[in-house]
Amino acid sequence: MQDAGASLRRLFLMRAWPVPLVFTGHIDNMPSCYDRLCRPSVLRKAWKKLNKANKHSHGFDNETIQSFKDRLDENIEKISNKLKRNEYAFVPLRAKPIPKEGGGFRILLIPAVRDRVVLTALKMLIGYRFRKFDRPCSHGYVQGRSRFTAITAIRELAASGHKWVLEADIKKFFDKVPRDKLKQKFVREFGSPA
Repeated sequence: MQDAGASLRRLFLMRAWPVPLVFTGHIDNMPSCYDRLCRPSVLRKAWKKLNKANKHSHGFDNETIQSFKDRLDENIEKISNKLKRNEYAFVPLRAKPIPKEGGGFRILLIPAVRDRVVLTALKMLIGYRFRKFDRPCSHGYVQGRSRFTAITAIRELAASGHKWVLEADIKKFFDKVPRDKLKQKFVREFGSPA
C-alpha cells in the first residue's frame, strides 16, 4: 500500500474543501485510520448505519440504494480495493432543488451511495474525536440528541422559571464559513493523539 497518511489526506481533500493542502506533519495516526477505512468489515458496518429508507435515493451516478444493496459484497470489495490502491474518487454531488417556505429554493447536494458508505466509515473512525465540541445546549447534529431532546430542555427551563427563548440561526452558514480555518482546526484535532 502507498503512504496511508497521504491517501487519507487526498481522500479528505477531494470531498471536503477545494483549498490548498494544510496537512503539515499532523499525520501520526492517519495511516492506521486509513488502513481501517480500507477494510471491508468497516465498510460493511458503515453500510449498516446508512439511512436506507428511500431505496430509490441516488447520487449523480444514478446508482440507487437498492441497486447498491443488490450487489453489496461486490460493491464493498470494489470500494475497499480502490481505497487500498489509492484510486478511490468521489462522484460529483447531485444537486436537487428543495422549495423553501418563503419562496425560492435551497439546493440539496446528494452524494452517491458508495460515497455515503466511505463518508460514514470515515465518520465512524474519527467522529468520536469531535464530541468534545458538543455544547450542552446544542441538539442539532449531536449524537444522542434531537428536536425532541431540545423540546424537553425548553420545557425544563420554562418550568424552572425561565421566560425568554432565543432562537438563532446563521444564514447560509455553510456557504460562508471560512473553510480554510475550519479545515486547519480539523487537522489540528485529527492530528492530535487519540
